[in-house]
Amino acid sequence: PGSAAAAAPQFAVGAASGTGGTGAPAKLGVLLLSQGAPDSAVDLESYLFNIFQDPEVVTIPKSVLWAKTPLAWAIAKSSAAGLKASTDGLLDAVSISESQQLRTVQQQAAALEAALRERGVSASAFIAMRYWEPYIPQAIQAIKEARVTHLVILPLFPQFSLSTSGSSLRVLEAALDSDADFGKIQNTVIPSWYKQPKYVDALARQVVDACARVRDAGNAAGAASAAGMAGEGVAG
Repeated sequence: PGSAAAAAPQFAVGAASGTGGTGAPAKLGVLLLSQGAPDSAVDLESYLFNIFQDPEVVTIPKSVLWAKTPLAWAIAKSSAAGLKASTDGLLDAVSISESQQLRTVQQQAAALEAALRERGVSASAFIAMRYWEPYIPQAIQAIKEARVTHLVILPLFPQFSLSTSGSSLRVLEAALDSDADFGKIQNTVIPSWYKQPKYVDALARQVVDACARVRDAGNAAGAASAAGMAGEGVAG
């Protein structure tokens, strides 16, 4: 799946980078990165276009690069139409569930700020979604307005992949090159955390709890999904 250093070499992994600002009192920020989700079924086509337009998701030869945007729209329209036809009303329920992703991340951001305060660390948490609002440029603007001097970048994907965390890091890296004010902020990135013991324990507890609800747990089978699945989609 690649590496964080290869995806965004201007970011420091586990150590601060950047010019450090003007000597003003340090202000810590934490940027939470996620994929984002459409607010409703109406937004699905535009959301899918954003995904298929991403060069980390769909790569085409330079000789036909001119066709990328119309190709992304064509795939998005076809995929959206197929989902709407196959789900027969389920899509609206799924979209409502997916629109809760932002609220969940907002709750995580608030909990993170509180946990850091308990440890004597004052920090402001910011949220950036790759394919839906709030987009990364919106988060960067908020970070600059807050006069953050040190930024910790935390992807909410446990494992690193070029098509998830890597894609967002590339957008941030481009901002370092084009935005002098953003480039002054010291930064460090946490590329992955899938081996964190508490995370592994949380997954294990969920599996144990699920097995406890199955009558014949000895013959139960598990299914791992990278992006989540609607319960109705796997019933039976």
